[in-house]
Amino acid sequence: MRLILKEFHEGSGSKNSKDYDPTERMKPLDVVKVMMGVYSDRANIKRFMNNGRFWAKHQEYDYENLYQVAEATVKDYYLDLLTGSGETSSKKRKLNEA
Repeated sequence: MRLILKEFHEGSGSKNSKDYDPTERMKPLDVVKVMMGVYSDRANIKRFMNNGRFWAKHQEYDYENLYQVAEATVKDYYLDLLTGSGETSSKKRKLNEA
């Protein structure tokens, strides 16, 4: 899920403006639609329709479970992005163990 979010922001030309504009961000529902291959008119989703790396890779999974995970992941991703930490949870764990 983080890869979808990362590719969404790295692929867009104006990275900083999309990071801070809540209307231009990927929503948890957008991430789930990309992963399950659900078509939509939103530009955020249309952009991934021809990307075989992400599109419809998790059709067999339960929508509700994917949505719960997507909510937490999207929230954490944008919190990390806005605070500038950008660390993954494994890096945070290693710092706490040392």
